[in-house]
Amino acid sequence: MAATTENNPASGAGLELAHIREAAWGATPATPELVAVRCQPFQIAPNVEAFISQEVNAQRAVRAIRQTYQGPSFNVGGELIYGNFDAFMECALLNEWATNSLTEGTTFLSETIEGSYGDAATPFFQVLKGCVFQSMALNIDGSGNNAVQAQFSGIAKTWETATATADNAGGYTAAPTSQPMVAAECAIEIDDVAATLVSLNINVNPTMEATRAIGSKGPAHIAPNGNRQVSGQLVGYVDDRSWLQKVENESNVKIEAFLRDAASSFNEYHLTIATAKVTNVQISEDNGPLRFTADWQAFSASGGSTLTIDRTDAA
Repeated sequence: MAATTENNPASGAGLELAHIREAAWGATPATPELVAVRCQPFQIAPNVEAFISQEVNAQRAVRAIRQTYQGPSFNVGGELIYGNFDAFMECALLNEWATNSLTEGTTFLSETIEGSYGDAATPFFQVLKGCVFQSMALNIDGSGNNAVQAQFSGIAKTWETATATADNAGGYTAAPTSQPMVAAECAIEIDDVAATLVSLNINVNPTMEATRAIGSKGPAHIAPNGNRQVSGQLVGYVDDRSWLQKVENESNVKIEAFLRDAASSFNEYHLTIATAKVTNVQISEDNGPLRFTADWQAFSASGGSTLTIDRTDAA
């Protein structure tokens, strides 16, 4: 029998996302083979601005509205899966993987990102070209049954809708098939010693901003605006005064996170923040076990990379 006719709205659970690296900013490759991304519901937005005429008239009516700017943006997140977000990590760190190691750099990287709304009554696509990443966040939360969460956001040169995919073959290259990484199988070290922490989040901000110019209804450029920043927060139990002392003494710490997708024979991301300053510590107000929350900011006295990500395939 034929399917029942219904004017269905698109479902967040039915979304698909795909991407491809650009050789020139805002230009999708001529015969693109887009790669699927495993993610949670995402947002793509045109962010339209308008000129509203202030011309006076007897009826005090608005006489004209003109669209003057689109500042397209995206927000994509999901469970951390080995290999799934590797290209997005490159864009956030402004560098490419050197074999299996990624550090911060100054290489301008952009992507074409396509969102598919395939279960809408009339399926359609949103396409962003010239996507440049403004943030990457990783959250390892051991307080429940949690996967490691990754979140990426940024801005783009252009936004458009389409009724057909930009993919040359009409179907996306499959995403990696590994299991999500869960906090219960990860490990944290502070100053090369295993640490019992409740959570750790790491935020990367390459400080990329859009510029505007005459004759452009979108970003004229996307360029750095200030120093790149790697910072975050960790939460642990109050066993002693050591974390308070790190603020009291203006101490530096080394932070390492080992993110894994199995108890053994695992794929792994090993994140190293070689030098960070603890900028603030607060102790919770609880009747039960007390927790401390420590804010930290990474730095490099030599001006080099403050974050290194090493990846290791399962044995």
